[in-house]
Amino acid sequence: MSVEKIFGAGDLVLVDVGSTEASFATYEPTMTPGAYFLYEKIDLDSFPSYNDFFGSKIKVKNGTLGSIVQAVGAPGRMMSSRARKKYYVYEILIEGSVCQIFAKDLKPTIS
Repeated sequence: MSVEKIFGAGDLVLVDVGSTEASFATYEPTMTPGAYFLYEKIDLDSFPSYNDFFGSKIKVKNGTLGSIVQAVGAPGRMMSSRARKKYYVYEILIEGSVCQIFAKDLKPTIS
């Protein structure tokens, strides 16, 4: 099942985690208000489960600027097209590090 991608390689985006409705997350809260850890890789085959995030993690604050490296795909267990669009995973470059994040946790820099 395919889904229309929201962002393309090279698009500039802002991290906006935790501001949408309660749902699955690609981040881990930190002790710093408004800051979160993002992970290098999300296992799309097993998500959502208890152990889907791997690799190094980076600390970012909401509003941090990033660049889309590539569209990765939607979790295999997400069946509705709405869920697949919201949970589509992108690989982004932030401050010299690459991590993966859901589309719902990004917003374009220009609307």
